[in-house]
Amino acid sequence: MDERFVAPCPRCTRRDQVWHLPDLFGFNHDRTHAEFQAPVGFARTLPVHGAGPMEQRLAPPRKPWRAAGHASAWHEQMARWRTLYYCAPCDQVFLPGRVPQIVAPEGLAAWLRAVPAPAGPDPAVRPAPRPPDPPPRGPAVPGTARPPIRAVPPRPAPPRPAPGGGAPLPAVPAVVQCPTCHIPLPVHPGYVTWCERCDWNLQPSGSAAPVAGTTRLYAGLGRRLSRHLYTTLLVAPALGPRLTPAILLAFLLAGGVHALTVALALLGGLLIGGNWGSWGIDGIGLLLLGLAWFVRPRFPQLAPDDRDRLVTRTQCPTLYQVTDRVCAALGTPPPAFIVIDSRYNAALSRVGWRWQPVLRLGLPLLAVLDPAEQVALLGHELAHAVNRDLTRSYVVGTALESLQTWYYVLQPDYEVARAGGCLDAVATLISRLLLLTVASGIRLLYSGLLHLLWRNTQRAEYLADSLAATVSGTAGVLGLLDKLPLHGAYRGAVQHIALTGHPQQLIAELRHRVATVPPRERARLHRVAVLEEARLDSTHPPTAWRINLLRARPVVQPPVTLDAAHAATLAGELAALEPRVAAEVLDQYANHLYE
Repeated sequence: MDERFVAPCPRCTRRDQVWHLPDLFGFNHDRTHAEFQAPVGFARTLPVHGAGPMEQRLAPPRKPWRAAGHASAWHEQMARWRTLYYCAPCDQVFLPGRVPQIVAPEGLAAWLRAVPAPAGPDPAVRPAPRPPDPPPRGPAVPGTARPPIRAVPPRPAPPRPAPGGGAPLPAVPAVVQCPTCHIPLPVHPGYVTWCERCDWNLQPSGSAAPVAGTTRLYAGLGRRLSRHLYTTLLVAPALGPRLTPAILLAFLLAGGVHALTVALALLGGLLIGGNWGSWGIDGIGLLLLGLAWFVRPRFPQLAPDDRDRLVTRTQCPTLYQVTDRVCAALGTPPPAFIVIDSRYNAALSRVGWRWQPVLRLGLPLLAVLDPAEQVALLGHELAHAVNRDLTRSYVVGTALESLQTWYYVLQPDYEVARAGGCLDAVATLISRLLLLTVASGIRLLYSGLLHLLWRNTQRAEYLADSLAATVSGTAGVLGLLDKLPLHGAYRGAVQHIALTGHPQQLIAELRHRVATVPPRERARLHRVAVLEEARLDSTHPPTAWRINLLRARPVVQPPVTLDAAHAATLAGELAALEPRVAAEVLDQYANHLYE
């Protein structure tokens, strides 16, 4: 029996997974340090996309070392923190009461620093008119005044169950005050509370601005180059790839990597085949041949787990038919394999020495898309086989794999030798420094090759969106780009199903959460996409720029569509895969808890 006295969660009304925040941390004697100590029965939650660990999101305010004013503010913040509770299934912090205040864990620090709102009525909320007094009961006594009987206000409605078997939703969302501009902000449980006027808490876990000079220069260069590419494509008549000096240099570097491997093999064969009359030379030749074989260009193969996720034409005939229609519209061969996994994403890769395309589709993402958006997803991924994305090419892709192998071979071992004299230690140090120098050069070459392809890879994403629009229509691609950032709904559904123990309802819960995302949350994600900055080490341009570029080009009607019958058949084929994907998702969730 649970003997803890805790307040029920205002959203799910549960008590078994509600914890008082002071019960989750242990303090030292002067309370300058708090250590997270999960009690028995506490269920860890998956952090929202981009959020920090739970220890950081729920941590108490740090005690200042000096300054009495700051110490007084810390005592006030600490007193407020001690009154809070955390609900693990809902991943939210709340202050119990008649009108509970709900705080997102990402905004807990800002909520604690904010000045508490006055206890009076909110001036932004117009009070409801007072109901008229009812007539007095019974005869009035002459010379006496009967006090009026006021109507008792009704009690708030209990939480209503959410459609689709989800967690109960509150009848009326709570309202908090913005700590910056002091306007009332509605609170939607499970979502970030932010201010549309001053952008307070817009990105609760956003990365801080770079401080170092080189890092700031690197970020500024990425923004300028990405902006230049975006403005160039806005006025370009076609988005197809072009041969540029950077691409030529990338092919030269990739060819040099492969030529080095061939040179090692030829030199090793020459040392072995020549009549040198020395076993040492033959040994060096064998070493060079073995090294050339080890760093040879490797062709990716299907992982053992992916072989279990393959779907055949017999299992999903409609999916293969739609894929064939999209490939015919794009003018590309159909993929050799289709893999259905548990990610909220999709990708196109190559395997084998024949460089066969493999289409990887995440069932959670497919399940929340409508038929036009599903066709857009297929068109976008298969378009990468048309637009000559160099990272997926035969020459450059295998060169990148070879450079990774070279770095793995030459990276020195940093374990300290336990035996040997001074000379051995000096020789070991010199050899490690030499290996580290060569490995650093290979790593720099690998990074330079990727940066040469950066402009091409981002241009390939723009072109893939444009080609997908020629297949599914502009509206389908825009709908797909609108649902791609909803990773938080996917993680919330996984967390809820893992705690309730109903894996068969995972996809239904995910569809419900995506369909019921508040308009404020969609507006926040759109504003975050607008403020998203391009980076030199990113293969995807900002989502807002992709949407703007699609809207700037002529609207395309969908040549490939799914009628109601084919859409229902495809939904049935995907539903047959839901038990396997749900079990895989829950296994990954459990592994995450015990990492």
